[in-house]
Amino acid sequence: MKAARELIGLTQDGLAKAVGGSKRGIQENEARNRVPGGEVVAGMVRLGVNANWLLAGEGDMLLQGAKGVQASGN
Repeated sequence: MKAARELIGLTQDGLAKAVGGSKRGIQENEARNRVPGGEVVAGMVRLGVNANWLLAGEGDMLLQGAKGVQASGN
């Protein structure tokens, strides 16, 4: 999850805001202490991350056509 977050150009706080989660939740997901919930997975997909890659490590990290977010203030 960290690799995808960094590739799309977001900090943990920026990702939490983008997907409707908490920074602590993102930290727990990245540390592999818990599996991301449906809201976080859906948010990551909206940002262009392949859910199969995120949850199972299968396929490409980014969905076809995804370019990342290089948002300011992330």
